[in-house]
Amino acid sequence: MAKAKEGHVEIKNVTKIYDPLGANVLAVDNCTLEIQAGEFLAIVGPSGCGKTTMLNMLAGFDSVTEGEVCVDEACVASPTMRLTPGPDRMVVFQLGALFPWRTVLENVCFGPLMQGTMSKKEAIDKARDLLRVSGLQGFEDDYPMNISSGMQRRVEIVRALINEPKILLLDEPFRALDAMTKSVMHKYLLDLFDMIGKTIMFITHDLDEAIYLADRIFVMTTRPGRLKKWIDVDLPRPRDVHVKVSDRFMELRQEAIAAVHEEALKAFERGERELAT
Repeated sequence: MAKAKEGHVEIKNVTKIYDPLGANVLAVDNCTLEIQAGEFLAIVGPSGCGKTTMLNMLAGFDSVTEGEVCVDEACVASPTMRLTPGPDRMVVFQLGALFPWRTVLENVCFGPLMQGTMSKKEAIDKARDLLRVSGLQGFEDDYPMNISSGMQRRVEIVRALINEPKILLLDEPFRALDAMTKSVMHKYLLDLFDMIGKTIMFITHDLDEAIYLADRIFVMTTRPGRLKKWIDVDLPRPRDVHVKVSDRFMELRQEAIAAVHEEALKAFERGERELAT
C-alpha cells in the first residue's frame, strides 16, 4: 500500500450538544482523537453514544458546539464556522443512497459532473476504471434494483472514490447485509484499502468487523460519548478471513467485548430508568 500523504485528521476536545425544543442533550463530551493519513480507524460503542455524530462533524454535516476538527492542519469545523462539507471527505451511509432512476455508470459519474471537476469523457473513463477494479465491469448499464445488495454497496463506495477524497467515511455500510455478502464486502474493502491507501473512518456495532478491518479501534462510552479505550489492532496486513481464528484476533475480541459490554449495560440500565419515569 502506498503511504497516503493527505487525510490527517485531528478532532480536538470536541463537544456536541443537541438542543431540540430546549432538551439540551449532551451527545459528545470533550472527545479528542487523531487519525494518521492512510490509517483505518473504527469507532465502536453502544447505540446512541455519538459514533455517527463524530462522523457527521468530520464530514461537515453537523456543527461543533466546542472544540475543532482539522484535516491536514486546516480547520473544517468549529463553533464559529459554517458547515463545510466537501469532496475531500466522502460518506457512504448505512442506508443505500443510489439514484434508482440512474444506471450504475450514471450514479458513479454524478458527483464530478455536478461539481464540474471533470468533463463527461473524463468522468466516464474514470468511472469505468473504478468499476472494473471493483469487479463491476459489465454492470455499468444496469439500474440499482437489478444488481445485488453487495454490488450496490460497491457502487456507492466507487461513487465516493471517484471524487478522489482524502478521507472515506463509512457509517455502518454493511449492517443490512447477510453474513455471506458481508464477508465478501469485508474482503473487497480490505483489498481496496491496501490498493488506494485512503484514510478511513468506519462506524460499526460489529466488533469482529472492527478488528478484522481496522488499524485502531476507538471505543466510546454510553452517552455522553467520551473516549473509553483505544485498541491497537496489531494484526499484519494484508489480511484474509483466516486471521479471524488466530489467537491474537481472539485476544483483541475479548478486549473489545469487555470494553463495549460494560458501556452497553450502562446504556440499557439508563434506558430502563428513563422508561420507568
